[in-house]
Amino acid sequence: MDVPEYRYVDADNHFYEAPDAFFRHGTERVKRFVQWVEQGKKKFLLFGGAYAPGNANPTFNPVAKPGAFHETLKALERGELPTGPRYGELAPLDRAFMYREERLAAMDEQHVERMFIYPTIGYSCEHLFVDDWDLLYEFFHAFNAWVDEDWGFDHQHRIYSPPLIPMADVARAVDELEWAIERGARIITMTPGPWYGRSPADSYFDPFWRRVDEERLAVIFHAYGGVPEPYAAFYKDAWARPPVTNAAHSQMLRSALLPYHRPVMDSMMAMTLGGLFNRFPHVRVASIEVGAAWVPYCLHELDHAGSNLVERRVTTFDGELVGRPSDVFKRHCYVAPFPEEDVAALAELIGADRVLFGSDWPHPEGTAEPAHFHKFVEALPEHEQRLIMRENALSLVEPSS
Repeated sequence: MDVPEYRYVDADNHFYEAPDAFFRHGTERVKRFVQWVEQGKKKFLLFGGAYAPGNANPTFNPVAKPGAFHETLKALERGELPTGPRYGELAPLDRAFMYREERLAAMDEQHVERMFIYPTIGYSCEHLFVDDWDLLYEFFHAFNAWVDEDWGFDHQHRIYSPPLIPMADVARAVDELEWAIERGARIITMTPGPWYGRSPADSYFDPFWRRVDEERLAVIFHAYGGVPEPYAAFYKDAWARPPVTNAAHSQMLRSALLPYHRPVMDSMMAMTLGGLFNRFPHVRVASIEVGAAWVPYCLHELDHAGSNLVERRVTTFDGELVGRPSDVFKRHCYVAPFPEEDVAALAELIGADRVLFGSDWPHPEGTAEPAHFHKFVEALPEHEQRLIMRENALSLVEPSS
């Protein structure tokens, strides 16, 4: 396919973690908590005795080919029954999926100038530590140190791999943030949804948000591999309190009632209605790998929020919201749609300057190659195509660009 004269900035790439990713820099407690075990010919990664969340094969070899699920997902989006293989073909692990130098070479071949890159397992672990905050911060500091060492918070202004900062304790969160800033981080990520019984916009977190605002950092809310703890606890209490007799039905119902986009949507709504963007006008937030189906509903609900049925006055943590809530959202929030969704409709809804291109490469849910995403924006004017395929993500790491 023809490629444009500019190179892409891909806001959603992934790596597969190295075998020692979670404990190379860990304390003795972390090294005891994370263990590899063998069962016959298979190896499994255990976190405190629990299997690694979200992946049945943490060795990643073999692994599903990039884009293996894409045609199936496109058919499902159209309301059709897929006719091809359900899960696609497995292949040996490509070194570019796990090692930085090989990934840089792949980026050159793919016409990708820069990328935001995320773990496969690492962002799905926070629920394992809700009862031990000391271990929580030890674990993620060790993992963040590995991320920076092997991939880089900002490697050559080409690879941006954000640290995950737990928000259980604002003082420790600020310490981890300062450590990341010292190492050049331009984007950071936190688990979406409520933070240990608080809204992300709660003034308790203002010391953290103040530093994010001062440094002009971008915040990533990425899909969580599973259900964050508050949602799992809510579902169990509200919908599955008696012994579950049909586990498959219960899992299906939970996915429908609490879909994968719910924590991200809740976070962005809470930040908007809580006045966070009024207090910290330089904070920008991006939604990654949860699609865009939720956005129209979110904007509708934002503009219908108020103190009662007929009054649209929004009371925040420090007064009243300034501006129409949906307009505040559109100024501060970016959304990466799935390739099978209507990207042009999203651009019309929130503005082409708030839509991000994310290929999800090399995961099977995304496109087989990052450049393949370009065909999903071809209906838009060329300047809007460039915004989505390059400039919007670039502006998150270079706010003056």
